[in-house]
Amino acid sequence: MQENSVSYLADGGLGLVTLADPDGGNRLSEARLTSLKKALEAGLQDESVRVLLLRAGGGPGKPWCLGMDLDLLQGSLAGASGGEREGGVSAYADLLYFISTCAKPVLALIGGPVMAGGVGLAAACDGVYAVAGASFELTEVFYGLIPANVIPFLLGRRIGMQKIKHLVMSARKCTAEEARALGLVDELLPADDPDGALKKALRPYFRAAPSAQKATKEFLEALDGETMEEGLVRAQRTILGLMASEPVGHALGALKAGETPRWFSRPQPSHKLFFPD
Repeated sequence: MQENSVSYLADGGLGLVTLADPDGGNRLSEARLTSLKKALEAGLQDESVRVLLLRAGGGPGKPWCLGMDLDLLQGSLAGASGGEREGGVSAYADLLYFISTCAKPVLALIGGPVMAGGVGLAAACDGVYAVAGASFELTEVFYGLIPANVIPFLLGRRIGMQKIKHLVMSARKCTAEEARALGLVDELLPADDPDGALKKALRPYFRAAPSAQKATKEFLEALDGETMEEGLVRAQRTILGLMASEPVGHALGALKAGETPRWFSRPQPSHKLFFPD
């Protein structure tokens, strides 16, 4: 599938979702946001896919995503109705929520600059893998805006409030190493062989029960904002429900018999992963 410079490809258990306009900064128009969601939905529905990878073409150092399409933003401010502006803002928020709650793991592979709305796109993912050429900037204040749709996917999930205030108000650029220390990046991969390191990092995802991965995301999403008492009630209800489920019974039986659960697999991609051609 290819639409508005977004492509989807199923490859060896992986769903490769590629932002394919690096020269244009992979900026986020409403059409591109819609295409991204369609590509991710295709991977979610594809039974051969265990993990979704969100990446950008163009090679090391090329932009991953530079945020909102500024030309469209300027045009909407100049002449479009409030409803048209709301469409783009709503599509962006909807995409971040979809990534955060999608039943399959969604991982961001970042090898270049990420700015503004692109930071939210990465932050919503379940894992952010970066190489040394990556950088992160929340630049909305340059235009009199704030990253209001991004912050809910940072605050408490990846970064504390004080660090967010500093990053937003100063629009400071963070290197991949600094972003790793903050919690925005989950793993740094070697720039000379990111694919090799990534394939190793992907192996545990292919040994985890898909039902448990789905339950993890659902549990954490529901837990967010609950009191400790409410969270403990939910935890007990969740674990008891899982104990009675078929996947757990199957896994325990298989391991007792000296076998592996049916979902044990490994990624077998035939294409480059981190920097697609």
